[in-house]
Amino acid sequence: MSSFVLFVIVVLEVRGHDIHTAFSCADLPDGTYADPEVCTTYHLCHSRINYTLRCPEGQVWDRWLHHCRLADISKCCRGDGCLESGDVVAEEVVAGLSRRVESLERENERPNQLIEQVAAENIQLRNELELLKAKVDSLDGRLVPGLDVPLPTAVFAVRVVSAGFDDSAAEGGCAEVWVAGHQQALNRRGINVVIVEETSGQTEDSQRFDTYGDPEAGVKLRDYLRAVATGRVVLIAVKDEGSKYAADAMEELRNLGTTLPTIGYRESWAIIGKKGSKTSWFVEDRRQRYHGPTVVEALIPVSA
Repeated sequence: MSSFVLFVIVVLEVRGHDIHTAFSCADLPDGTYADPEVCTTYHLCHSRINYTLRCPEGQVWDRWLHHCRLADISKCCRGDGCLESGDVVAEEVVAGLSRRVESLERENERPNQLIEQVAAENIQLRNELELLKAKVDSLDGRLVPGLDVPLPTAVFAVRVVSAGFDDSAAEGGCAEVWVAGHQQALNRRGINVVIVEETSGQTEDSQRFDTYGDPEAGVKLRDYLRAVATGRVVLIAVKDEGSKYAADAMEELRNLGTTLPTIGYRESWAIIGKKGSKTSWFVEDRRQRYHGPTVVEALIPVSA
């Protein structure tokens, strides 16, 4: 029985970058190949990627047997032939190489995780940039005499939070409407509406329409929105479930700027709009069932 020699793999270069030859795996099937110039070096081609490897000290690559073996290095590299003194089964070599490739691929997963983390941070930065843009848009164009500096117009901040019954953020859902730091919504099942007077930023009214339990709630909401004075800021948040009887009110909701044809079952939905026109600070968002809550924010300039 031939004696087996411990096989040690040393990775020289990964991803197709060779240190001494232009050997390429681009047109080769997966497998091992002898280096055309250095007898102690060979190449593992895997998915067209060239892994350049070196045999352990005192061993050369046998191009016929496809494994490293003990040999007289000086004679082999002169082309005088190699003196065989040991053997390694080719299947063991390939298995060892495959394990090494899998290890390298696992190590390459970490950069992908870092990329995903950076992408999430970019989304957060983008949202912060949108808020800053809203602040810039709220600046008054009037100038102080003799100075080329615009005077900022007074603004008030609003934040609308909506969660459906099955959203994890709040058991049974929630509807919160924050105006200048104060929660104004009734936070009850259905469609919660808060009306803000546009010249003062003060809350004028807060109502809830149970568009799940009350068959007339959609009509009541429609008539309520029709009666709201033009120019008023309208803030809306759905809690629990608000789609069942909402159809009668959808046309009036679209007049606020929403593009939704309807509300989905137990979806979360939030809107910041103005009666009579769609403004630059209009914003709405919704999340399907199980994917909420939905949160929207805006800085609204006080109207003259």
